[in-house]
Amino acid sequence: MRSWVLFVMSVFLCFSLSLNIAAAAPATLTAELDDTSGIVTISGNTGLPGEHAVTVQVRDPLKRLAYLDQGTSHVNGEFSFYFQADLSVSGTYSVSARGDTADAISTTTFVIAVQDTVAPVTTASVSPLDGQGGWYVTPPTVTLNAADNVSVTETVYRLNGGAWNLYTQPVTITGPSGTYPFEYKSVDQAGNEETIRSLTLKIDQEAPLGSVTLDRSTLWPANHKLITVTADVYGFDAVSQIDSIVLTSITSNETLQPGDIQGAEYGTSDMQFALRADRTGGGSSGGSSEGAGRVYTITYTVTDKAGNSSAAVATVTVPHDQSGKNK
Repeated sequence: MRSWVLFVMSVFLCFSLSLNIAAAAPATLTAELDDTSGIVTISGNTGLPGEHAVTVQVRDPLKRLAYLDQGTSHVNGEFSFYFQADLSVSGTYSVSARGDTADAISTTTFVIAVQDTVAPVTTASVSPLDGQGGWYVTPPTVTLNAADNVSVTETVYRLNGGAWNLYTQPVTITGPSGTYPFEYKSVDQAGNEETIRSLTLKIDQEAPLGSVTLDRSTLWPANHKLITVTADVYGFDAVSQIDSIVLTSITSNETLQPGDIQGAEYGTSDMQFALRADRTGGGSSGGSSEGAGRVYTITYTVTDKAGNSSAAVATVTVPHDQSGKNK
């Protein structure tokens, strides 16, 4: 009799255990993001009948703890949690739920994609100015740098309103002298296109042209007197135009004495001065040979607005004698 009772109890326990095992189901977990509100609904089922403790944990794309809470499942095993996500932190979030039994564990993920409506911003830097007044006298180089809150897809540029070119490295403007409108913009991964930005590059690599005409080319007689000489100096520049014309120097092939040149204001636009009608007589002296006479060399410097300059030169001669010379 006792053995029969023990047998019946054993069968009942096995049957009860079988029912519990049959009642258990795989744990489930889902996470759904509302893109507008940023609320994440975390739902699942412990897979076990009855109320059970449930702990939910959320970690952001950098594995930092973003949410942690504990609750109790419904008698049918279902549970729900609500998490306010930070929509500015994009990437994949991991979600895990653990119940009060080892079987009630499940994981899932959800993704936050930043709603990108902001266009990139491109900045341009140009090699230092090497001319005056905003002009370049050597080919300038433009470097572009684009920044975006997500990712820049491409940066493009164009010169003088021409075709757009893909920017891959700094651009050196190697064309002829002139003014170059340089436009540029960038596009990001979301398709946001930057408003066209621009800068103007002024390039003048050409020296100006200059010429000097004197009202006399010969001083005669060589009577040691001072003779007034007037100069007409012309300058031309097709790009940046002429900025200044100044008297730079008056020199001679002979050794000059104090007072042989008077009234010359160097570094100014002085175009009138006095030269002494004198020369070394007979033999060679001061570097001149007999018959050559004295030669004054008058030099003006013509400078354009970019800083390029050239020399304009004319000469006045005091001949050794008047053979074949005009007074």
